[in-house]
Parts: sequence; structure tokens; C-alpha cells
Amino acid sequence: MTPVERRKDDAHQAVAQLRRQVRVVATVIGAAMLVLLIAVVVVFTKVDSSADAAVSSSEAAAEAAQVALDVTEQIQQSRAEAIEQECRDVNLRNERTVNTLRGLIRKEVKEHPEREAEIREGVSSTILLIDALVPVRDCHARVEDLTDLPPIAGD
Repeated sequence: MTPVERRKDDAHQAVAQLRRQVRVVATVIGAAMLVLLIAVVVVFTKVDSSADAAVSSSEAAAEAAQVALDVTEQIQQSRAEAIEQECRDVNLRNERTVNTLRGLIRKEVKEHPEREAEIREGVSSTILLIDALVPVRDCHARVEDLTDLPPIAGD
């Protein structure tokens, strides 16, 4: 073989070897890209699952918040009802006390008609004292003053 032919043959062998090396490198790069692609898919799947979990958690939190609001509303409504009932009880107590006083005054006047002016003289101040100790109140206004709720409907 002549030196030119040998160089040509060496060049062909070098090119063939280079082509084999390029194929190996291309195969390695392809495999690496495939592994990278699989990793990206796995990450996005986990992100998607995390997003679903976050949405589920968000929905659960929203439900819990709504339950808390409902319970708070029920507590406020119960509080308003208790305030209104307490107010009515106080007003009834005042009315009964004043009526009892007036009944006692009538009885005392019947038993001692000569002292009627003296007996009736203290009635007004006694009723003022009763009103000061057990005041009659507007129950609807009291509910509004002590809560953020309107008066109880139907009353």
C-alpha cells in the first residue's frame, strides 16, 4: 500500500471511529435527555398532586371557616335571645313589684283611711326607687346596643 493510500485508509478508519464515538455520545445524550424528561414528568406529576392537595386543603379550610361563621352566628343569635329574655324578665319583675306595691297601698288605705294622704305621698318616690333598681327597658334597643344583631323578629 502506498503512503497516500495508507493515509487515506487511516483517515477512513479515524472517521469511522469518530462516527462510532459520536453515536455513543449521541446515545448517552439521548439517554440523559430521556432520564431528564422522566424526572420533569415526575416533578410535574408531584406538583399537580400537590396542587390538588392544596386545592383540597383550601376547600377544607373554606368549609371550616364557614362552619366557624355559622357557629359564631348561632352564638350571637343565642346571645341576642338571652339578652332579650333577660330584659323581658326585668321588665316583668318591675311591673309585678309596682303592682304589688299598689296592691299593698290599696290594702293599707282601706285599713287606715285616715292616713291615705300620708300613705300615697311615698308611692311616687317608691316607684322611682323601684324603677332605678329594676329599670324598665326597651328590649329591642337593648339587644341592638349589646350585640351587632337586629332585634329578634316577631317581637
